[in-house]
Amino acid sequence: MHLFLLQRAGVSRYHFIILITHPLPEISTHEPITGMNSMEPVRLLIVDNNLQFHDLINGFFKHHDQYVVIGNALSGNEGIRLASQLKPDVILLDVHMEDTNGIEMIPRFHKALPEVRIIMLTIYDIDIYRQHAKAAGAKGYVLKGDIFNSLIPAIEQSLSTSLEYSTWECT
Repeated sequence: MHLFLLQRAGVSRYHFIILITHPLPEISTHEPITGMNSMEPVRLLIVDNNLQFHDLINGFFKHHDQYVVIGNALSGNEGIRLASQLKPDVILLDVHMEDTNGIEMIPRFHKALPEVRIIMLTIYDIDIYRQHAKAAGAKGYVLKGDIFNSLIPAIEQSLSTSLEYSTWECT
């Protein structure tokens, strides 16, 4: 499976194209998360302003029983509201949304849910964004073009470590 991100000149919207060239392989061969009850799936909240990306991530996790998407938010403020109500284990947060900067939302999520793990999802492979996200308390930084390989390991590592430890080397 290949994921292509397309952007037209002068347009701020991205289009995702998925090309399936062979049957989908099992993405992760990692053992279940240490310390997690294997009977209960990891609860995920997706915060991204792109509906097509929500569809892609929701479809991806339908093939992984150990994870369940409990909510989808299209804005940072909606994400805060849903996180407070749904109490996810992990928030998958876009770096840039139309209404806000995802990195600036990290402290607000931690104020509402101090134990939540936040993994940044982005198309931007930029060191300064990684540094700011890490300083704000994110546990990982995954490029959207590599989610099929990097997202599950990033989630697993974020949950198997303390809040003080960042899992930047896995993504």
